[in-house]
Amino acid sequence: MNFPSVPMNLATFSALAGVFGLMGYRTRILQRPDFRRLASAVYFALTAAFASMAIITAIGYIPDDWSANRLTWSGGLFYGYPLYPGENGPSNGFFYPPAGAWFYLPASGLGILLRSPIAGLAMGWCMSLACLLTPIILLLHLLNRHHRNRHSEGLLALATAVCIIFSCPPLRYVATMVHVDAPALLFLGISLVLVLTVSPSGMRRFQFSGACLVLSAFSKQSVWPLLPLIIAVVIMFHGRPAIFHLLISAMLCFLFLMVVTLASENGLEAFRMIWKLPSHQITITSVSSALRQFFICGLPVCGLIGILLLTKYLCSSRIDYEIRQSSLLFFILALLMIPFAIFTRLRIGADSNHLAIPFYLALLGCMTILPSQLTNLLQAPSLIPSSIFSSGIALLLAASLTPYLSQCCGWYLWSHNPHQEALKYEFSQRKRTYFPWQIYSMLIAEGKLYHMDDCLRYEVSAGWKRSEASLRKYFPEEPFQIAIRPFGAPSYTVQEENYKRMASEPSLKNWEIYRKSP
Repeated sequence: MNFPSVPMNLATFSALAGVFGLMGYRTRILQRPDFRRLASAVYFALTAAFASMAIITAIGYIPDDWSANRLTWSGGLFYGYPLYPGENGPSNGFFYPPAGAWFYLPASGLGILLRSPIAGLAMGWCMSLACLLTPIILLLHLLNRHHRNRHSEGLLALATAVCIIFSCPPLRYVATMVHVDAPALLFLGISLVLVLTVSPSGMRRFQFSGACLVLSAFSKQSVWPLLPLIIAVVIMFHGRPAIFHLLISAMLCFLFLMVVTLASENGLEAFRMIWKLPSHQITITSVSSALRQFFICGLPVCGLIGILLLTKYLCSSRIDYEIRQSSLLFFILALLMIPFAIFTRLRIGADSNHLAIPFYLALLGCMTILPSQLTNLLQAPSLIPSSIFSSGIALLLAASLTPYLSQCCGWYLWSHNPHQEALKYEFSQRKRTYFPWQIYSMLIAEGKLYHMDDCLRYEVSAGWKRSEASLRKYFPEEPFQIAIRPFGAPSYTVQEENYKRMASEPSLKNWEIYRKSP
C-alpha cells in the first residue's frame, strides 16, 4: 500500500498548491500590488497546500487504538461506570482530573448512538484538532481587531500554525489523538490569550480566563505548575483588580467542579487516583533520551522562531510594544515549563504528548508576532526579506512534513480498521472473545465495560494490585479467547496469564487468537 503513496501525495500537494495559489492571486484574499501579491500568493499556496496535505494524511490516525481506549473513559459514564473505580470497576488507566473525560462525552456518545466506533473516533479527532486551533484563531482575531491587521495576514498565520502543529510530534499527537491533553491546551490557551495578548478592556475577560484556567487544571495535572506563574504575571502586568476577578472566578469554578466530582464519583477515591497513582509510577525513560527527543521535536517551532528573528533583522522593522511584550511572556512561560515537561516524560505510559505544553506556548508566542511581521515583510522596500521568509518557511515545512509523503491518505485504515471489525464480530458471533485494544467496540456491542488490558500494567507499576475477584469480574466469562492484531501492541493479559497462540478463525483471519492452556 505504501508504494503509490509518494507519487499520490506529491500529485495531491501540487494540485492543492495550484488551487490555493490561484485563489490567493485572483481573489481578494491577498490584496497587494503585482509583485507583493505574487509573493503573498506563493507563500499562501505553499503553506495552505502543506497544511491541507498534513490534515488529509493525518486522517489515518483516526482509528488509533489508544484513542478508542480513551473514548471508553467517556463512554463508560453513559452506562454508569465510574471514572475512578478502584476495586469496584474495570481498570481504565484514568489517572487524570475528570474534565478531560467529560469533554469527550459528545464524541463517545455519538459512537454509541450510531453503533459505530469510527463515528466517535472521527468526531474525537475533529474535537482534538479544534482544541489546538481555537486559541490560535482567538489570538489572531484579537490582534486583528486591536491592531487593525489585514485578514490576509491572519489567514497566512493560521495556515502556518496548522503546518507547525502537524510537523511538531508532540503537537501532532495532541491534535490527532483523543486525549485529555487537548482540552487542557484548549482551556489553557484561551485563558492565556485573554490576559496576555492585548490590553483587556473590562474585567469580564479576567473572569472568563480564571474559569478556563481551572478547567485546564481539571483536565490534566501537567498544567498545575503554570498556575502560580500565570497568577504572578497577571499581578505584575494588570494589577490587583484584575487578579481579584480572576481568582474569584477561578475559585467559584473550582468549587463547582469539586462538588460535581465528589457527587458523581466514589468520593475521595477519585483524588487518590489523581494524586497518588501517577506519582508512584516507575521511570522508564532516561533524562538524556527525554532531552534528545525534546530537542528533535522542537526543531519546527525553533525553526519558525529563527526565521522570524532573521527576517525582523533584515527588515529593520519595529513591532508594536504590546505585541513584543505578549510574545515575550508566552516564550518565558514556555521556557519555565520545559523542566516539568521533561520530568513527566520519564514515567511509564508517557509519550511525546507530555512535551506539548512548552511547544504550544512557544507557538502562541510566534503567532502573536507573525501577522505584524507579515505586514512588515510585504511592505518592505526590498523583496529580499519576504523571499527569504517564504523560502525559509517552505524549506522548514518541506523537511518536517516529509514523513507524510510515505503514508497513505487514511482511506485504507478507514475501510480496514480493527475497531469496526471487532464490533462486527461481536454482533455476529457472540463468542466469548476479549479484544484488549478494542474495548470501546465491546462497550458499544455489549453495553459492558471490561479491563483496558494495558492499564492493568500501569496499576501494577504504580504499586497497586487489584484483588483476584476484581480482576476476574471485569473480563468476559470464562473460558474466553483473546484476539490481537499481529502488528498492534501486545496484551498484558497474554503476557501475564497462561495463554497460548492458536490457529486464527476464518472470521478473524487478520488477528492472532490466544486461549488459556488447560
